[in-house]
Parts: sequence; C-alpha cells; structure tokens
Amino acid sequence: MGDEASAHDDSDFSWEDYLEENGASAVPHHAFKHVDQSLQTGLSPGMKLEVPLRDQPDTYWVATIITTCGQLLLLRYEGFQDDRRADFWCDIMTADLHPIGWSRQQGRTMKPPEGVREKHEDWEALLEKTLFESCSVPGNLLKGPHRGKNPLDLLAPGTSVELQDRGDARAAWVAVIEENVGGRLHLRYTGTE
Repeated sequence: MGDEASAHDDSDFSWEDYLEENGASAVPHHAFKHVDQSLQTGLSPGMKLEVPLRDQPDTYWVATIITTCGQLLLLRYEGFQDDRRADFWCDIMTADLHPIGWSRQQGRTMKPPEGVREKHEDWEALLEKTLFESCSVPGNLLKGPHRGKNPLDLLAPGTSVELQDRGDARAAWVAVIEENVGGRLHLRYTGTE
C-alpha cells in the first residue's frame, strides 16, 4: 500500500458527498426489507414478559417490549407508561426473561422497581390487571433452539419439510432443506438422491 493510500483516513469518507459528487442517488431503505426481516425474532413491540429487577435479581416485574433489533430488546417496566427514562436494553440470549405468569408458577417474588412504586400506590392492582390483560411473549421464543433466533433461521439444512402438491391440495411430498438463504429454500425431494 502506498503512502498516499495509507495517508487516506477511511473515517473521513462520506456516502452523501460521494453520491453528490458522482450525480448518484441512494437506494431507498424499503429496497432492503430482507435486512429488517433478518433481524426479526418473533418478538414484537407491545409484548410483555417478566424480568428480574436490575438491583434485585431475585425479584421480578413485568416489562413491555418497546422495540427489537435482532437479539436486543428495549424494555420498559410496567407502570412507567410513556416515561422512557427507565427504559433498558437486554440481550435475549443472555438475559433472564420469562413469559407472563412464570414467577407465580415458580413461586418467585414479583415487586415493581422503585419508580413504579412512586407512581402507583396500588401496584398490586396494576400487576393483577397486567397479568390478566397482557399479550405475553410465547415461552418457546425465550428458551431452547428458538431463543433469539429469526424464525426463518430455524429452517436449517437437513430439516425435513412437507410440500403441498401444486395440482392436488390433498397430496404432500417430503423434501429436505439443502440450503436456506434469507428464507429462500433450496429443497430436494426425499427419494430423489
């Protein structure tokens, strides 16, 4: 590499300037839907789950998913409504996350963080209402092979699938996944090796 190339600092590169200098335009974000889809884990904003309090790891409280980015979740404790000050990120692969009702089934303590106790004197009623009315994260998305994975990634090479016959909806064929490229499957019918 010459001195001229090594002197050039890549951090100074600007796509906006490059496009303008070359009379080009950027490809719109909607052209990359596959990128957004590759970050999906089956978890979506509005779903609720039980998480340990950050300062009391043996005590749990309900949190709502605000947004997702791959295996990262932005959560807000129930009771903070639109107050974003206590939002926190967690990694679904390493965090202690459970579906609604898990704490009661396991005999674990449920108590809100300090900020919720300040906002809601009757936090027990808030908890009961939340447990009764919430849309829980399905438990299978929080453990085992599904944890933190894009559902498309579960269609792995070697997995057998059933394909409906194009001409006869009552007939099906077994096929094996050879390759999965962003949800596009390369299949081989069983018995056609």
